[in-house]
Amino acid sequence: MHSIAFRILQAVGGSGAFAVATAMIKDVYDSRSREPILAMVQSMVSISPAAAPVLGAFLLKIMSWRGVFLALAFIGLMALAGGIALQETIEKRNPGSILQAFGRLFTVAKNPGFSSLLALFSLPSVSSMAFIASSSYIYINGFGLSAQVYSYYFAINAIGLIYGPMLYMKASRRYHRRTIICACFAAISASGLLISCFGGFQPWILAMALLHATISSS
Repeated sequence: MHSIAFRILQAVGGSGAFAVATAMIKDVYDSRSREPILAMVQSMVSISPAAAPVLGAFLLKIMSWRGVFLALAFIGLMALAGGIALQETIEKRNPGSILQAFGRLFTVAKNPGFSSLLALFSLPSVSSMAFIASSSYIYINGFGLSAQVYSYYFAINAIGLIYGPMLYMKASRRYHRRTIICACFAAISASGLLISCFGGFQPWILAMALLHATISSS
């Protein structure tokens, strides 16, 4: 129970960093130059799931699982030092309290247009996070792969997370956003169908079938 609580706390801290980075982009860049910067930041954030299994498998060869958590603690301390040294990017600071900020979130959530888009674009993230949480069991327990080989298969799909925003920037120059969004959801649906029908045969088939959804959801 304690480990789950600390995992939740770790997830809140990790997701908070991306939220702060997105807010900083809004503060610093105008609407025209904001989109490519957001895509770049999204690619940088996606490097973490790509590198984590490979680095984790390497660390387990030279240290115990406790050592891995010590390495995470060291990374957290470096992130804390960077957060302390960070300069505020917003020009005018809101004098309100945290409770008032949460109240504004509920106000925005009452907007049906915002709520529907939030739910729609959150669905791919739910499936991606579900795969990240269960992928080790699928590849190691299901297909009988070693932890090192599993990290390679995971990296294939993680590369899709990194390349997805870059591909979007290229496609957005030629196609309308609505067209790209519809194509991405179609690719995710086709990927889910392929995984349901053929994903259990071989690990490389699962990785290739999932790659389309990985690129589209990023």
